[in-house]
Amino acid sequence: MKIALLADRSVQAKAIADSLSRAGVSCHTYHASRELFHGIDRSGYDVLLIDHELADMPAAEAVRAVRGVYRCETPVMVLSEKRDEDSVVDTLHAGADDYMIRPLRSRELVARLHALRRRTAPHPRAWHPAVTVGPYALDCLSHQATFEGRPVALTSKEFELAVLLFGNVGHVMSHAHIERAVWGCPLPPMSRSLASLVSRLRRALALKPRHGVVISGVYGQGYRLDEVGPEMERLPPPGAG
Repeated sequence: MKIALLADRSVQAKAIADSLSRAGVSCHTYHASRELFHGIDRSGYDVLLIDHELADMPAAEAVRAVRGVYRCETPVMVLSEKRDEDSVVDTLHAGADDYMIRPLRSRELVARLHALRRRTAPHPRAWHPAVTVGPYALDCLSHQATFEGRPVALTSKEFELAVLLFGNVGHVMSHAHIERAVWGCPLPPMSRSLASLVSRLRRALALKPRHGVVISGVYGQGYRLDEVGPEMERLPPPGAG
């Protein structure tokens, strides 16, 4: 397991890193939030461990940045001496997955880290050569999309996004997950490439309620494809007119 520790240069922080190392956990320590932000996407950490008492910003703000600006889904645990309910709740609402109160017990810390990794590990889905939702079908072997049996032209990235969303009906696909699946790497924080791709896919397939399938943006999280109830009036098929 590979851990990123964001903490100051105190003896206490060094003790945490040493304790993890003795337990066989690889731990890289960052002493400034910006250093962690620049390293999280490239280093493939299993869990981010953030000290509540940071010099450059509050821990809750660091967590919000990890989740919001940098779109990182890596599990986050915050370590703190603060026991009051407001501190715990604020940190969890910011996006942290766990909150551990000092004094730390080394074996418990390691056990919690492993539990976080297990809970958030992706579950592999069975691969199917064809995906069908409502009147739409995607042939993953020929990379062909159809609406009611008629072909619809999609670019390669539009097709990859369609397979991801159509294969996970009703589930939110996070920005970070989509970016890695379609582009192979995270996009810059202010990039509009994903939003533009979703918009193009909606137009190309005419994904509207009257065709029974819609894509919804979930604020701060990602996108979800849903089947909706049939309508009496139907729109022209994709590509018509």
